[in-house]
Amino acid sequence: MGEINICNSTASGAVVYTESVRSATRVRWVDQQRRQANSARFLEAPIERGVDPLQEKLDGLSQLTPGNLSC
Repeated sequence: MGEINICNSTASGAVVYTESVRSATRVRWVDQQRRQANSARFLEAPIERGVDPLQEKLDGLSQLTPGNLSC
C-alpha cells in the first residue's frame, strides 16, 4: 500500500493511502463469428527491408542474422 502526504501553505495536511485493485470481471475478446480474438504486433519497415529484397540480398532467409541487416 502506498502513502501520499498532502499539505498546503497553511501547513494543514492529510495522508492518503493508495491500494491496487483488480477487476472481478474477466473480459474475453471475440470476433464477429464468436471466435477468440488475439492481439498481434506489427513492425513497420521500408520496402527495401521487406522479405523479398532480403531473400535476394542474402540468398534465402537462412542467412538472416542481425549482423546482415546493415543499412
